Amino acid sequence: MENNKSTQKQEEEIDLGDLFRYLKNGFNKLGETLLHFINFLLKNAILLIILIVVGVVIGYFLEKNTKEIYKTEAVVATGFGSAEYLYSAVDEINFKFKKQDQAFLDKLEVENFNGFTLKVKPVVSLDNTTNEQQNFYDLIKESELLDKENQRMVIATSFEKHNLILYHPTDAASQKILKNIIAYLRDNDYYQTFHKDYLANVESRIKENNLMIRRIDSLVGGYTRSLKDTPGAYQQLQYYNADNSLDLGEVLANRLTLQRENRNLIQDRSMYSNFLNIIKIGSPKELDKKGISSNCIVFIPILLIVLFFVFILLRIVFRKARAIKN
Repeated sequence: MENNKSTQKQEEEIDLGDLFRYLKNGFNKLGETLLHFINFLLKNAILLIILIVVGVVIGYFLEKNTKEIYKTEAVVATGFGSAEYLYSAVDEINFKFKKQDQAFLDKLEVENFNGFTLKVKPVVSLDNTTNEQQNFYDLIKESELLDKENQRMVIATSFEKHNLILYHPTDAASQKILKNIIAYLRDNDYYQTFHKDYLANVESRIKENNLMIRRIDSLVGGYTRSLKDTPGAYQQLQYYNADNSLDLGEVLANRLTLQRENRNLIQDRSMYSNFLNIIKIGSPKELDKKGISSNCIVFIPILLIVLFFVFILLRIVFRKARAIKN
């Protein structure tokens, strides 16, 4: 029994000794590798410095010759199914930008479209999203009939307000150009006719509601006067009168409903006073993220050094491959 315990203790001591030896050898190899790397850097110090200087110079000229891009945003209201038209028209405009369409240049009063891009995205307000709308979005996302791109498009075009974002050079008259773009987008006979009929219908409904409100006021006023002429009528007042079938509570509720509808109609008339009505247009702003081009002075030297190390590694690999072949 004692022999077994002694043997087990000796084995544990041997295992610990091996572990410490492995650790020592590992640290020694790590130290040797670090020394070799430092030696490599010292041998190639001049070449690395040259690469850094060349990279900084190249990066400086790239940054200097890269035009800064700004963005100007406008919020427009779409209605009567015009959101799909807006998205497809933006794609068409970007194609004209790319092709430097001269007729389009003249319409926008721009010399060239270098650095111009137009994007559109919905103005999402989760606070104003109803349960019905949320259920619709969930249904679209779960649909197997539409791919991801078409799902995004269906959801995006279901919103009433959209952001038009113009990316442009700093010296461009961006607000004027954006207004000209919106004027170009409005030049659509179908939607202009639809918009005209829509406003006429809104005006007609507002007038009809106002007429009904006046009739209700007249009816309630006459009913009130008849109560004044009847002694003790106020004490006996009920919302339903069996003699003249006047349900005063329902009449007043209908009046409130007509008033609310008119408020909504007036808001719609204001929002859609023009086809693709401009709700807001902002000032030019510098982009928050410019990408690699904004850090060329740092990026280019690092890239050159990485390529240098890759070249050295490939040279070592090819040399060992040739040695094996021989």
